[in-house]
Amino acid sequence: MKKLIFAMLLAGAAFADTYNVYLYSVKVKYQEKDNGKVIDGEYNKFGDVTGLGVVYTNTSSSIPWYIKGELAGGRTEYKGATWGGTPIDFKHGGVGILELQTGVYLTPISAIYVGYRSWKRGKSDNPGDYDETYYWSYIGISNEAYQKFNKIGIGVKVYANYAINPKMQAYLGNSPILKLGKTYGYGGEFKINYYTPWNLIVNCFYRYDYWHITKSDLTPMTSGGSVYYIYEPDSDTKNQYIGIGILQRF
Repeated sequence: MKKLIFAMLLAGAAFADTYNVYLYSVKVKYQEKDNGKVIDGEYNKFGDVTGLGVVYTNTSSSIPWYIKGELAGGRTEYKGATWGGTPIDFKHGGVGILELQTGVYLTPISAIYVGYRSWKRGKSDNPGDYDETYYWSYIGISNEAYQKFNKIGIGVKVYANYAINPKMQAYLGNSPILKLGKTYGYGGEFKINYYTPWNLIVNCFYRYDYWHITKSDLTPMTSGGSVYYIYEPDSDTKNQYIGIGILQRF
C-alpha cells in the first residue's frame, strides 16, 4: 500500500522506475555586494548557457531513491570594475555549471538529499581578467505536489539547501583557495507533463534557484613576488531555468 501511494502521488504518470533526460537553459544573475551595494555581477539571457540533465528514479527498493546530474556551459556578461575602480563590461566564455544530487523519499512528497555544485565563472580576452570556480557539497530537503488532469500533469516543488565547506578558487597569481562564509539556498520548480500513448512523457519545467554566499576571510595571494590579501564579498545568485525533456517509465 505504501508503494502504491508513492506511485500515485509522486510520479503522477503511473509512476514506475523512470529515466528523465532533458535539455535546458540557464539565465544567470549573480551579484557581489559590499555593505548591501552591488559592486559587480554576471548576467546573461536564456540561450547563452545551455545544458543536459538526467534523472533516474528507483521505486523498486523499500526506500525509493533518485540520482540526478546536470551540466551546462556557455557565456555570461560581466559588469563591474577593476580593482582600481575603473568600470568594465565584457563577456565571459567557458562558463560551466555542474550539479550532482542523490536522495531518498521519506514520504510520497518529501525527500532529503545530498549534492555537489560547482560554477566556473569563465574568462574573457580582456587584459587582467581571470577565472574563478565556486564549489561545495550540500544537504537539502524538498517537498512537492502533483496533480494529473487526463493527459496533462502539473507539479510544484520547493526546496532548501545548506552548503558544506564552500570554497572558491581564484586562478590568479598562485591560484589561492578561499574558504567562503555561510552559504545556503532555496528554490522552486513548476512543471507540466504531457502523457503520450507510447509510455513516454514530455515534460517542460521552469525553475528558480537562489544561493547566498557570506563573505570569506582574508586569504593571502602571491603574484609577481608580492603577497596580497584578498577576500570574496557577500553575493547572491538568482538563476532561472527553463527546460524540456522526455521521461520514460519501465
